[in-house]
Parts: sequence; C-alpha cells; structure tokens
Amino acid sequence: MEKNPDLIKRNHEHYEQVRVLDWMYRNMRYVYEHTHATPNGGLRGIRTAIKMVAEGQKKGYPDLSIDLACGGYHGMRIEMKHGRNRLTPEQLVWMTRLTEAGYYCFEARSAAEAIKAITEYVCLD
Repeated sequence: MEKNPDLIKRNHEHYEQVRVLDWMYRNMRYVYEHTHATPNGGLRGIRTAIKMVAEGQKKGYPDLSIDLACGGYHGMRIEMKHGRNRLTPEQLVWMTRLTEAGYYCFEARSAAEAIKAITEYVCLD
C-alpha cells in the first residue's frame, strides 16, 4: 500500500478495515477468529446484487461484526468511515437497532480508532 498511495486514496475505508483485520490477526487472534466482514459496499453486477439480497444481505449493516460477548454486550459492530463520509440513514437504523438489542456499536474514522475501541471492548469483562 505504501508503494502506491493512490490506491489508498480511492479506497480509504477498505484499506483502513484491512489494517484493522491485519492488526487483529497479529495481536488478538482469538478476537480475529470471531470477526467477520459484511460485504455491503462495492460495485456488482445486477445478477450478483439480486442474489445477495435474496440470500439476506441488508443495506446499511455495519462493516465488521465481532461475535464475542463482553461487558454485558452480545457482541460488537463497527462501521468504518473516512473523511466527510457520514452514516447513511440505513446505517443509523442498524446501529440503533443493534444497540437496542444489546450490541456495542461504534463508528470508526480510522484503523487506529477501531483498534482502540476493540481493545477497550474486549477488556470490559
């Protein structure tokens, strides 16, 4: 990534999320093994999009899910954002819905913010 900074500029949220998962893999393997990403972004053909919706993909669901209960929460959900990007109405609905259902939800503006929030979350117990 450092060799081609233009890649990062066009896909900043993607590469920040990759950094988070790389850090988890190296430093918190147990947490990494309980984490998955939701592929809501990106351009797809109409057939693929229809298939994914039929399989249960929901618009606005958070980018990362950590399925570990900590501190009384059922799990953690993280939405990655960059720059002036804000949560969409669908993302706000999901974050509210999940919070009300007992999940810890966090909007991260960088890999460092996400890593800090994850570290704090797993230390809640």
